[in-house]
Amino acid sequence: NWDCGQSAVICNVSVERPQADTAYERFTDDGPLALLPMGGDRYALIWSVPQAAVEATLAMDDGAFLSTLAAQFGGRFGRFVRAGKRQAYPLSLVRAASQLQGRCLIAGNAAHRLHPIAGQGFNLSLRDVAVLAETLAEIARDGGDVGNDARLARYVAARRADQTGTILFTDF
Repeated sequence: NWDCGQSAVICNVSVERPQADTAYERFTDDGPLALLPMGGDRYALIWSVPQAAVEATLAMDDGAFLSTLAAQFGGRFGRFVRAGKRQAYPLSLVRAASQLQGRCLIAGNAAHRLHPIAGQGFNLSLRDVAVLAETLAEIARDGGDVGNDARLARYVAARRADQTGTILFTDF
């Protein structure tokens, strides 16, 4: 477990000029700032804020908060017109010491939690699950025991390079 020194300030926001079903991420000096479309003029906001600035960001009145967001996005969305309740979640990098123990295998976000930058943790989890599905199908096809098969250990070993590379990339 490694503390990223940031928290994700999250809330829903509404904008003056929505951008047809497109997610946006800006990289600021303090960390990434993402808007994920929810339909219409609504977006989910994930704003990575240094730990020292979290309380001040949460305490901003809506007007100051919304104008700060608009400035961060350079006017692309026009004015930010509404913000829902803000919450903060500390960001940390977590990686399981072992993904396979006895008949138990953990994969995806149970095996690793990354900084939410560019959705790479989600993408990594999708790749983990895709390879795991192929591995389990192969074991079942061969009549093996999916809970007690050396191929699960090979799955863990095979996923290590992608997991380590993605973790290093997002942490850097």
